Amino acid sequence: LKEMSSKHETPDVSSFGAAMTASAQGKVWAQVLQLLHDMASALVAADTVACNTAISGCSGADRWQEALLLFNEMCVASALQVNVVSYAAAITACDKGRLWEAVLELLEEMRSVQVEQNVVVYNATINVLEKMHRWQLALAHFKDASKHQITPNVTSLSSLISACAKGDAWTQALALFGAAASHIDDDVNVVTFGAAMMACERSGKWEHALLLRDSMRKRALHPNVVTYSVLASVLEKGQQWA
Repeated sequence: LKEMSSKHETPDVSSFGAAMTASAQGKVWAQVLQLLHDMASALVAADTVACNTAISGCSGADRWQEALLLFNEMCVASALQVNVVSYAAAITACDKGRLWEAVLELLEEMRSVQVEQNVVVYNATINVLEKMHRWQLALAHFKDASKHQITPNVTSLSSLISACAKGDAWTQALALFGAAASHIDDDVNVVTFGAAMMACERSGKWEHALLLRDSMRKRALHPNVVTYSVLASVLEKGQQWA
């Protein structure tokens, strides 16, 4: 944009959009929001891509209220097409604001306006439900994804296992871990193991925790601070040191 300005060329929506996308990829959220402001100053109408990027920018900068305001403005603007990316960005904003009920409303709205949901939307939804200790809703949402032929990934399962663990539903958490190990074996990571270990910690199942630790070693996965902490707590409660 600076180069265009030096050549006395007028940036258009594509130029602004490209700059915003580059800033978003670098997680320079303040720059994303500045570019949106610059667009308005230059009387350049934002398109769907620019608005989606701006919503993500607001969320990334912890300005979730502005993100949702932008989303609502998109919904009433006849010139803009709200798509699955728009909804995923809005759900992420709700995550920042811990607005789990608003997330469910957005999902229902997507169905009513026939915007097809994808794994990104499902992951974002499970993530906010996990944070708000709504494991039953997270599990129901996960099952709903399967009905709509949306294949969960390691992010989906890790968040869901964590949700069940926090809700003391350790049997569901370990069953989900088993499913993850069976269906997406190559993608199971230290976060997935950490969530399963949390379930063991909350239920006092130290034997299961040791098996998980051994399984991590076989996969050459290195425990992080979370897994070490959870494992230490499990062993302390079970008075077993290994």
